[in-house]
Amino acid sequence: MTTSAEENAEQANLTSDNVSGLQEMVGNCTNMTKQVVGVSEELVRYIKKFDTSSILSK
Repeated sequence: MTTSAEENAEQANLTSDNVSGLQEMVGNCTNMTKQVVGVSEELVRYIKKFDTSSILSK
């Protein structure tokens, strides 16, 4: 029974470590997504500005 309890404790620690790692990855992905969205929004603004300039020059 002691062996089983020790194995359960080890598995619980491993699971806890894995969950912590997953939470860190999710945080990193969230930050990267925000950066991509920011760059995309900036590109859209440039495209709209370019389109407006093109229309005005015709």
